[in-house]
Order: sequence, then structure tokens, then C-alpha cells
Amino acid sequence: MKEKKYSWDIQVKGFGPFVSNTKISFGFNTSKVSVYASNGQGKTCISRMFRAGELGTEAVHDGLISRECSKGTFSFCVNTGEQQARNMQLVVEKAKGKDATVTNSTGLLFHVFNSDYVNDNLVKYHFSPSDNISGYIVGKTNIDVSSKKQQLQQIAQDGQNVRAILDKSVAAAREQIIGLGISKQLKEFSQITTDNVVNTNSEADRYEELVHQLSALKDIPEDVPRLEKPAFLHTQLEAEKLKRVLTHEYTHDEFEESFLAAVGRKRSFINEGMRIQEDDTCPFCGRIYDDAARALIHKYDEYLAGQEAKVVAWLDSEKENIANLKNEYANYLARYSQVKGKYENLKGAFSPIAQENLPDLPEMDKLDESIDNVLGVLANKTSDISIACKTDDIDNLQSMMMSIDEYIVSINKQIDMANSLLDKRSASLRTTKKNLCIEMCKKLRNEHESETSSLISYRTRYADLKAEIYSDESKAKRPKREAVSAHFKKLLHEVFGEKYSFDEDTFSVVFHNNALRDDAEQVLSDGEKYALAFCYYVATTLEVLENEDDASKLMFVIDDPISSLDYHYVYSVIQIIRDFDKDFQLTRVRFLILTHNTSFYNMLMHNAVTSEHYILHDGKISLCMGSGIVPYSEHLKDLYEVAKGALPKHTTGNSIRQIIETLWHFDEPEVTKLSDYIAKDRCKDLASCEYIYTLCQDESHGASIFDTTQPIDESSIRQACQTVLEHIQKHYPGQLVVSGIVYDSLALKDDAN
Repeated sequence: MKEKKYSWDIQVKGFGPFVSNTKISFGFNTSKVSVYASNGQGKTCISRMFRAGELGTEAVHDGLISRECSKGTFSFCVNTGEQQARNMQLVVEKAKGKDATVTNSTGLLFHVFNSDYVNDNLVKYHFSPSDNISGYIVGKTNIDVSSKKQQLQQIAQDGQNVRAILDKSVAAAREQIIGLGISKQLKEFSQITTDNVVNTNSEADRYEELVHQLSALKDIPEDVPRLEKPAFLHTQLEAEKLKRVLTHEYTHDEFEESFLAAVGRKRSFINEGMRIQEDDTCPFCGRIYDDAARALIHKYDEYLAGQEAKVVAWLDSEKENIANLKNEYANYLARYSQVKGKYENLKGAFSPIAQENLPDLPEMDKLDESIDNVLGVLANKTSDISIACKTDDIDNLQSMMMSIDEYIVSINKQIDMANSLLDKRSASLRTTKKNLCIEMCKKLRNEHESETSSLISYRTRYADLKAEIYSDESKAKRPKREAVSAHFKKLLHEVFGEKYSFDEDTFSVVFHNNALRDDAEQVLSDGEKYALAFCYYVATTLEVLENEDDASKLMFVIDDPISSLDYHYVYSVIQIIRDFDKDFQLTRVRFLILTHNTSFYNMLMHNAVTSEHYILHDGKISLCMGSGIVPYSEHLKDLYEVAKGALPKHTTGNSIRQIIETLWHFDEPEVTKLSDYIAKDRCKDLASCEYIYTLCQDESHGASIFDTTQPIDESSIRQACQTVLEHIQKHYPGQLVVSGIVYDSLALKDDAN
């Protein structure tokens, strides 16, 4: 056997039935491969992975992932034995609930036919093909563009050299970001790429600032307390009343000057003494009051009850309140200084307040000076209530207190913002990490201005020159709709003859001179629908091409194209596949045909449509060593179980008939009767078992082994099963291997006995 030169290597896990990691390799010389697989072995799953290579992520969804798995991976590689080829793969990856990724570096254009293709392109439109086809296929012209292509290649190489410098810097930057404790799983981290750096606008970056901010955030303990908002609980200044009292010229009470002077000097003492006197004895010195003392006390009473004493007493009270402002403000400044220090330590960690300072309040000595000025005015008024005093100092103090209150409102707002940011430290940490990644792109853009500008220039020149070459090569082009329509019309005629035709203008299937639109689904039989679908699939190959040279990149993946077809259409499908090279002007045809239909598989093999033939079973691939395969492996397994000693079932006779009839139509298709086939020389071993024909005729038609006058016993049925298995072992041993049967006739007879 000629050694296989190339191989298609597949690795799949988590999709379809491939729960565990499965490796499949198709060796080939001519890249025309057919694979037989019974239902449930994963052929449709494989075709869907290739369809993802054609359509992209829209063809991959959670339903393709095995129930036992959380994600699926698939890779396909054309292995030519060269290292470069091993890096050219189709890779499909999908985790449940997340976006899929599909990358195709094979250089191939996949075109896939399977049930999904039929549903999306025909069933959806009631088997009236959609004419939503746009674009052109670019042909070849006689314009010499070789020198321009050389220039294009040189520009590409120069661009790659510049990009290599940027790639190296980007890789180093990513490592630097990781070193700051930023996860590679962060979306913004994944966006630190050369392309994003080149596409980033040139502007000042905040990278270093954010590095310090990140460090500051990390230094903040998890349990750091919130900032206090110290309250300035100060005595309220009765400014308006003060100004009225100070400006009013009060009249002195009718007391001599010497008395008023004495009272002024000892007012507090006299007030206290008058308050606590209880008997005829002085509360301070203990002397008994005489007439003179009583006269003085009476005079004091009169004075204190007068207007002058009340004004003076109120002024004394205000002096004490205003003097208290000094201590109240000093206490506030002390607490505020502590909060301000904590704020300064925090603000470097949070961008919104990084540039915001808590304001400096008026110094203590400024307030002291203003208070002292007011106290001086009050002292003057107290000494002589008949004079009018100026109120400027009152206004100044009032203005200063209002200013301080306004400052404190602003301060508290900033403290509230700082506390809010502190409460959201984790979110700030994550935001800073994201912004660091973004700023890294800006930083790289600034550091490599020359390289990025050069790369942008190379890209522009490359795009312009490529468009120029395309324009030169596009002198001859044809619409894809026109090309698909013409080829579809040709294929319909080859398959259906005059029964169905195709109107290229209306893009409609025609039956009896009537265009079939929504009623096509009712007119076409099931077999005709699938034949039409395959014709449309082959025609839409032209939609995949952008230019005629693209045809050399085609790879057809075809999953069971003959479902519901009768043999007339099967032959037509095979002929269409055979003509791929002629229809698409291919010197090398690539196709992978997957089927569970043994007759179709054998026809591909016998008619040399495919050159490499494989069998897929239980995740393993094996070469088909014979000249074809026999179907009904399940029937073979049933006979094997009976031959080993299991009780015959009502289906045993039918299994024998199915197997022998398959061999009959495969070996001697010209023979018209089963009895004549069993009489052939190659079937002498079958004819030697007298029960074979009876079982085929009676048991397979629903009769019971107990219905006959002389029923066939279990040992005779078991003998018939063994005879069939021995016949297959002699003529078709590979079919037992495919079915997983290790046949040993002597061991079987011992088991049965």
C-alpha cells in the first residue's frame, strides 16, 4: 500500500459525543476522503466544527457542548510534516455562557453541507432558494502586476520589522502590568496589544500617576475608619441686637457719679451679694446691718432695678459669650487638623479627590483679634451707656463667623466624598487597574511615536497598493448571484432533467412552467428536497470565492448528502462530487465526506470518487481494509450474542435475513431470489444449515418459533447464527472487527454448550 503523504489531524473534546479528548488522523495522498460512522459517533459534530470555520462564531452555541462538559475545544490541522504547517490550524473554542472564538490560519476556504446548511438556506425559505447574494468573483486579466506585488511584499516585510519592535515592547509592558498585581483575565489587559497601541490617539498619559494611586490604594487597610466630620458648635452672635444696644444713647439713672463709679468697679460682687442676702447679716463679712448699711442696700436695689443696670448686665453677658468663641474655635481647629492629615494620606489613592485639598481656615490669631476688638467696644459701652459706639467690629466678626461656617459646609462635602470613595475601595482598586491598562497603551504610543507612525504609513501604503492591484486584476469580474444562478440551473438539469428547471431572472425553481415559491415545500418530495439542497450547496460554492484563485483553497465537508434519496438521485450526487475538479477548475480537489449510509459509502469507494476510506467508531478511526463495508452491525451483534448462548429473540430470524440479503445484493445483484443466492458455491456453508432458509422466510415475517408443527429449537437457531458468523468471518472478516466482534467459532460453541 502506498504510504500516506499527508494527514488531516483532528483533536476534539467537549463537543457532541466527544466527552474525553479524542484525536483523529486521516492520512491521504489525494485529499479525497470518505468516512463511515453509524449514528451517534460524531460525524455531524465534526461537520459543525468545520462550518464554524466557514461562518465564524455565529455557528457555535452552547447546544453543541456535551452535557457532561462545561466547554468544548476543536482543532484541525493539515499536516505536511513541516513545522510551519503545524501552526496553520482551524481552532474552535466555546465555554458555556461565554462567547466562542474561531480562528482559521489554515489558508483553506471551508464549504460545509449538513443538516444545518439545509435548515438555514432551504428549510427557512420553504425550499425556495434566497437570492440574497451579493459581490463579485474577480477574474484574471493580462495586466502585469508582478512588480507591484513585489513592492507589496516589501512593504509588508518592512511593516513586519517595525511591528516586531512594537511587539517586543508590548510584551514587556504586559509583564510590567502583571508585576503590579493586575490579572491577565482583566478585559482591559487583553487589550494591551500592538494593534490597539497603534490605534490609540497620541495624548498625554497618566500611567505613573495611576501607579502611585494603585500603590496608595493597596496601602489602605481594609478596616480603616471613615473620616470624622468635626462640628463647630459655637455660640451664636446676636449681632443685630448688639448693634442696636451699641448705637443707642441710654440715659443714666439718678445716682451720683461716685456711686455709679463704685458700682461699676464692684458690679459682679454686688450682684452676687444682693442675690444671696437672706437675713440681717452680710453674707460676706458677717456684720449686722445698721441703718447706713440698709440705706445702701436699698440704693443698690433701686439701681439694679433700673434701665442702666439691665443694659450693663446684658453687655457683660455678651462679653462672656463672645470671649467663649475663642475656645470653641480653638477646639474645632485642633480636631480639623487631625482630619485634614488623614485626608491628605487618603487622597492620593482616589482620582476624584487627588487634586482636591481641604481648605485652610482663618488662623486663630485673626479670630482672636476680631473678638478682642468687639470686646473692647463692649467695654467702652459698659463704662458709659450714654455714648453711641461704632459697630464695624461687630460686622467684621459676624462676617468672619459666616465665612467660617461656609468653609465648614464645603469641608464636610469633601469629607463625605472621601468617605464614599473609602467605602468603595474595592471598586476603586478595580477601576484603577483597568485604567492602568488603558494608560499603558497611551504610554507605549507616546514612547514609540516613530514606530507607530511608520507602521501606520506602511499600512496605508499597503492598503492603497493592494487596492490598486485589485483594481488592475478586477477588469474582468462577474456577479456572484449570476455565477451561482447559472451553476444551480446546470445542476438541476443534471439531476432532475426536464422535471424542474431554474429561472435565473426571478431566482425561482420552475415546475410545469410555474415558479415555485412558498409552495415549493409542498410540491417537492422529501428526496427531491434533499437533492435540490445539495445542488444549491454546490452552486453556492461560488459565493465563497472572492477571486478565481480562491478556488484552489476550497475544502468541501459533506455530511450525509443522500438522506431520503432514491438511488437515481444518489448516482446524481456522486456524479456531481466527481465533477468538482471540472466545475471549479481544480487541479487538487479536497473533500471530506461523512456518512452513515453503507451503500453510499461503498459506491464512493467502488466508483473511485474517494481515494481514502475510513471508519469512525467510539472515537477511534481505522482504515477500511476491504472493498466495502456490510451494514447492519447491530444485527451482527445480536447474532453474536445468540451464538454465545443468549436466548433467541423474535427479531433473530429477521437479523439473519437482513444480513444475508445485504450480502446477496452486494455479491450477486443479478440474482432474483434469495434461495438462488444461497444455492451459489460461495454460500455452500449457509446452505449446509437446513434451518437458514426457514428462519429467513418464516421467522423474519413475524411467525413465532412455536407456530410451526415442528418448531425449531433454540440450539438450531444458535447453530444458524454461528453459521452466518462463520460465513462472514471467511469472506468479510473486517466487518466483524468494525462491529467490535472478536470471533472464535470453537470458543463460541463451548460457551453455548
